[in-house]
Amino acid sequence: MKTLLAAVALSGLSLFSTLASAEDGLEHRTLAQNSTQGTPPAVQYDYSQKLDIKRVISMSDIPNNVCAPVQATMLYEDSKGQEHNMQYTVMGNGCQMN
Repeated sequence: MKTLLAAVALSGLSLFSTLASAEDGLEHRTLAQNSTQGTPPAVQYDYSQKLDIKRVISMSDIPNNVCAPVQATMLYEDSKGQEHNMQYTVMGNGCQMN
């Protein structure tokens, strides 16, 4: 069970690291901009899903004071130009590795 939990946590962290590295071309939007542009409803990510991410539009901030799994969202555009709003679980940035 501990091995499974560790694998899930590492998968989430690797997904976040991959997505965070794509942040260079990130177009930051405010909540007001998203609501006026008709942001699609958030859909919970499942690790079995194949993602088609052409461009990351925005990502929620990951708390620095939490050392536990937290919910995050990412708004992205796929290769067909359609926007998607994905919700996923990631480990908070407040953990100290000794």
